[in-house]
Amino acid sequence: MRIGKSFLFTFLLLLINAALILLFSFPGKLLKSYPDLSRIYEGGITTLCYLLSYVLMFYFVFKWKPDLKSRFKIPGRINGSILFFTLLIMLGLRLVQKPISEILLIFDFLPQYTPGKHGPKLESSTYDFLIINGFITSVLIAPLGEELFFRKYVFKKLLEKHSFAVATLVSSLCFMLIHIPKWTNLLPTFIFGIVACYIYHYTKRLIYPVFLHLSGNLLVFLMGLYGSPVSNWYRENAFNGTYWLLVVAGFGIGLFGLLSIRKAALDT
Repeated sequence: MRIGKSFLFTFLLLLINAALILLFSFPGKLLKSYPDLSRIYEGGITTLCYLLSYVLMFYFVFKWKPDLKSRFKIPGRINGSILFFTLLIMLGLRLVQKPISEILLIFDFLPQYTPGKHGPKLESSTYDFLIINGFITSVLIAPLGEELFFRKYVFKKLLEKHSFAVATLVSSLCFMLIHIPKWTNLLPTFIFGIVACYIYHYTKRLIYPVFLHLSGNLLVFLMGLYGSPVSNWYRENAFNGTYWLLVVAGFGIGLFGLLSIRKAALDT
């Protein structure tokens, strides 16, 4: 795949998602007088459009028509050691990415997408729905859809014409672009893309970057619900010695995980 084509596919994915959201947003305007129903509709449609945009890309653009019976079978044995090292990498990434996100908040005057930040108070059942919907989107759909698109297809196709370094950087840039609405997350997602490409390249198994993605999103999701003490500790100790010690430890843990995965993959 040529580099320009990889960016074209990424923009097409964004365009399809935006078009679907615009199409389904019109019925939602009828519910503006009902805040709870409006938020439920908005959350459900956002998830549906996100899922449909990937399905349409896979089926009509990439011409993937998978045999569902064979797709549900995981070929080969899953290496438990690689899964463990992948989990270490995820934890290391979270520690290393923390100061990057904090520093980017200096530019907090720039607009960014913050769904549900303002608006009337909602019923508890509506919040329950939004939490479940958020879990489905971020923990289940996103890891599988994004890894299939950016690692299984874009990265793999780029490797056919370019070096590992070029394929990794370009596919990671494409992966970063789909997170544009949350601009403070751009650099962390770019770094994540590089790590996911590395894991996929050496293991030749998509399940490992999917596990990296799923576990990372799950941690963020749980932190959003129950991580107030941790967030408060980071706020109180921002950029002090202990803070940077954790960052260095995260880098070491992540590097150890990457080198261990490479060794484990080459030994199998």
